[in-house]
Amino acid sequence: GPLPQKKKDKRKLRHERWLQKLEGCRAVRDSARAAERRKKTVVVGDMQPLAAALPTLPMATGGEPDGSKQDATAVVKAKSNPRTLLSEVDHFQKVLEHPAFQADPLAAIAQHVRNAVAARKT
Repeated sequence: GPLPQKKKDKRKLRHERWLQKLEGCRAVRDSARAAERRKKTVVVGDMQPLAAALPTLPMATGGEPDGSKQDATAVVKAKSNPRTLLSEVDHFQKVLEHPAFQADPLAAIAQHVRNAVAARKT
């Protein structure tokens, strides 16, 4: 059979298992808090399912997977200009009210991306 362990080793093993249990509980709690925080986002809501699907998108379009600096500056400019931000919020509200988006949001977004890629190629 196995060799008898020393008391110190048993204690260390117990302590490590206890720390793993704590870490597991902490991870569950943190992910629940993050989901709650995303749910409270006023305009967007929980975008995590969409964000999980997006890393495959740049590869399909032939773009860079890490994004470009131009997109980041566009976001900063949109935030600095309240009028643009309001028009984008209004546009997003129209998207949320659209019947195709309400019926199947992911399919509507996928169709929009396909259309945008096709428009970019022409």
